[in-house]
Amino acid sequence: MSQSCPPEQRTNGMKEHLKKEIGLTAPGRPILQPPVEIEAGAEDIDILPNGLAFLSVGLKYPGLHSFAPDKPGGILMMDLKDENPRALELRISRGFNLASFNPHGISTFIDSDDTVYLFVVNHPESKNTVEIFKFQEEDNSLLHLKTVKHELLPSVNDIIAVGPAHFYATNDHYFSDPFLKYLETYLNLHWTNVVYYSPNEVKLVAEGFDSANGINISPDKKYIYVADILAHEIHVLEKQHNMNLTKVKVLKLDTLVDNLSIDPSSGDILVGCHPNGQKLFIYDPNNPPSSQVLRIQNILSEKPTVTTVYANNGSVLQGSSVASVYDRKLLIGTLYHRALYCEL
Repeated sequence: MSQSCPPEQRTNGMKEHLKKEIGLTAPGRPILQPPVEIEAGAEDIDILPNGLAFLSVGLKYPGLHSFAPDKPGGILMMDLKDENPRALELRISRGFNLASFNPHGISTFIDSDDTVYLFVVNHPESKNTVEIFKFQEEDNSLLHLKTVKHELLPSVNDIIAVGPAHFYATNDHYFSDPFLKYLETYLNLHWTNVVYYSPNEVKLVAEGFDSANGINISPDKKYIYVADILAHEIHVLEKQHNMNLTKVKVLKLDTLVDNLSIDPSSGDILVGCHPNGQKLFIYDPNNPPSSQVLRIQNILSEKPTVTTVYANNGSVLQGSSVASVYDRKLLIGTLYHRALYCEL
């Protein structure tokens, strides 16, 4: 297990950002715990209101490095109410193909009867599916309920659940064929999109993105947030009664924006970012990709406030893709490296 991030690796400006961000006064600072025992990335994280965190681990994605290329992916859980939370791999019910499990974006939904559903974007053998599980807390397991496949879901990246079998999903490419994907990116076609899925209706609800990536929903359920990673943008879309989306605004940033999480205490958006995207795809252990987490406050206002929560040059954390918070505890996940747990 690696050591926690030494204070000298953060600049004085970074310390001031952190103090401003979490309301600390000198000499206070966040306590960065040793990295969570994950060897091949925690690409996405979702935390329940009771502090149970789900982590999507072991993603194999074309062009990206992997520290465990032959090991199937999985879903881990951490109880952030524990004094020293540990990551536990959830058992998945029989009949589900564990050998080809390749989880990407995840989302939870709590039904009116308190049933917890976990939605997982899956790329088994380079295909695209959405797996719907029921979380069984009594034995820390996932009961597989359904596999969703659809022609409007050719290259799914992330997902936000809005019902027990209902979700919005981003496609980061228009095509599913690897060569056409490359061509699409090279030609900068802006064809990627957001799709709404329900058992009774599947439809395109937003399009024109460079590469639609992370997606989430506002606490009042009125707005959908979409990260366009290649355009360095976060799009705000208003959810209509018929589940269509209408564009409200676009926030431009100077970094590649990946997954989006919502701080339940404030409604702020936490963004896992990649300051130098080229390093993600041309991996050099001597010059690894850095990590960055941003907080966006009042995104609907004329001038949202954007502050840095965490930054590292890759010496501790490489390729941050997500950051989720619960009760002043922060989990930062990565594409293929490890995860970091911080007490704020």
